[in-house]
Amino acid sequence: MLQHYFYQYLPYKYMFLCHDNRQKQVNNFVFAFKDGNKSAIIATANILINYLVNKYHRSITDYTIVFAPASSQSSYNKRFAYLATMLERRLQTQTSYHNLHIQGKRTALHNGGSHIVCEDAYNVALDESFFKGRKCIIFDDLITTGQTAAQFTDKVKSVGAEVVEELFLARTIHYNPYTFEGAIKELNNKKQ
Repeated sequence: MLQHYFYQYLPYKYMFLCHDNRQKQVNNFVFAFKDGNKSAIIATANILINYLVNKYHRSITDYTIVFAPASSQSSYNKRFAYLATMLERRLQTQTSYHNLHIQGKRTALHNGGSHIVCEDAYNVALDESFFKGRKCIIFDDLITTGQTAAQFTDKVKSVGAEVVEELFLARTIHYNPYTFEGAIKELNNKKQ
């Protein structure tokens, strides 16, 4: 499975140390996208379109762009409604926007630096008749541990789709970029 991300995202706990204006811009861009900011969505669409056209050329029309679920249906709509329209029009391909439905709300719980997600009343429903037999490229805004992405990829495969690539707007840096604390641990985790 191919994975690709466009930027590195600095966790909020390190932002007070950040003197790199470029990194601050990246973080603000990711926040703006997650908030449904139209300028950020247009910029994201352009990034995706350039990448997909350069990689898949005209065969991009053979693929379906699948947006990973957000914490709620309203967050999903805010991020992906306009993005779906832009990608469908400019790439002449299909997205899964209207074929993924979220019930309830996923809540992030932070426990001493650990990221734990509560999904007690949260469900993602996929339209199996839409997904069956499709070649899919999954897009999500952020990859942190990869656990949520892996679970969603498995869910898409379980309804009969083939997932060929996972794309992320940004990848969370899991170490302090100024002291490099945690960098060895991250490198060791990548080898596994």
